[in-house]
Amino acid sequence: MDNKILVRDFFTAAYTNRDSGFVMRHFTPHYTDHSPLAARSSAQAAYALSELYTQLNPIRASLVHMAASGDIVAVLVSFTAVHSGPFMGVAPTGRTLRWQALEHFRIENGQIAESWGAWPDTQLYAQLTAR
Repeated sequence: MDNKILVRDFFTAAYTNRDSGFVMRHFTPHYTDHSPLAARSSAQAAYALSELYTQLNPIRASLVHMAASGDIVAVLVSFTAVHSGPFMGVAPTGRTLRWQALEHFRIENGQIAESWGAWPDTQLYAQLTAR
């Protein structure tokens, strides 16, 4: 599978379709997340997504821009989600949250092996606690 298609399919499966099992099928077992999440396996990443589904539901990801060079795919993603469960220490508000993130993925033998990126925590927290 083409590297860009793999990453695009990850965002569709994981966020739009709520399929954390995609991670188990398409991430290497030794997957490493270099973001604050710090997952150190595909199982940890799948678990984190499952938890996210209770906090931000529904959550949608739209790819704004994607570029690839060798085994690295960079993506600018726009997210929209409803705050449906405790998230960042804030009880559910029912608010619709919107943010963008820049993420990078390293592909190894047709699977996602590493990722770098972070959500804008300060911006998200401001949306959660706005009066």
